[in-house]
Amino acid sequence: MELVDYLRLARELTASTDIKELMLSAKYLQSEMEDKTPSIAPTSWINVRDIVDFIPHLKIQHPIKGAIQFVPWKYQEDTAKLLEENGKKMALVNMARQMGGSIIVCALALYRAATRPNHSILVVGNTFSNACEILERIKFMVETCALPLPHMSVEGKGLINFNNGSRIIARAATKEAPRGLSISTLIVDEAAFIPWSKDQEFWQAVQPALAGTDSQTIMVSTPNKTRGIFYDLWSKDPSTIDAIQHTVIWSDNPTRDEAWADYYRTQLGAEKFAREHEGQFIDDQ
Repeated sequence: MELVDYLRLARELTASTDIKELMLSAKYLQSEMEDKTPSIAPTSWINVRDIVDFIPHLKIQHPIKGAIQFVPWKYQEDTAKLLEENGKKMALVNMARQMGGSIIVCALALYRAATRPNHSILVVGNTFSNACEILERIKFMVETCALPLPHMSVEGKGLINFNNGSRIIARAATKEAPRGLSISTLIVDEAAFIPWSKDQEFWQAVQPALAGTDSQTIMVSTPNKTRGIFYDLWSKDPSTIDAIQHTVIWSDNPTRDEAWADYYRTQLGAEKFAREHEGQFIDDQ
């Protein structure tokens, strides 16, 4: 392949129009692919047109089976593609419990780090340990990925650097989270469960770090009560905050049926089931 072919591939992967960024991506892809067995590595990346094509090359940790291939459900593919391609400043995903939201976030973060040189991703959790858990899953994906990826180096517990200039940082959702950062992508996991005493000051503190025209905020959370930053943003007209809203509930998982729902409604109670599995913000009675 010639450099022009790698430029075309970089354009397809990143959807960027910045010639400097495209040239960096193309040269990186060329150096990585031509160092590998030509019959495997170039073909693999050439067939990766978007994040949906990228995901099947990843592995995840199953609690019983160990390392397994990531075979996403249709709703997971749709969610990942929507997050990657929506073009809005903000993406809000209201996702039912145990539907694989965190795995989608991990795949998205790695895809962006691998295909967008000098891309800074801040992953925020309601605690530092929760944010670091996301990073650990991403590290595992890097180590087991079937595709050639940028070389990863780990600094401490909360930082992954890649040799294409991209990095993924994990921090707790406090006003200190954005300190010293210029953020390309902000990912807030379980945003509805950030302590309400901290979420507003966190949100205000992070705004200057998101000042770049291409920066994006992604929040994925199970709903909680009718308060907090996730609820406040979800309640707004999305057009007024340049946002897209997306809901995933229990019935989107093809392995779950009404018998499953009836059982868990009985176990949890109707209100908690509606909050945990049907995307509703409900206060305790």
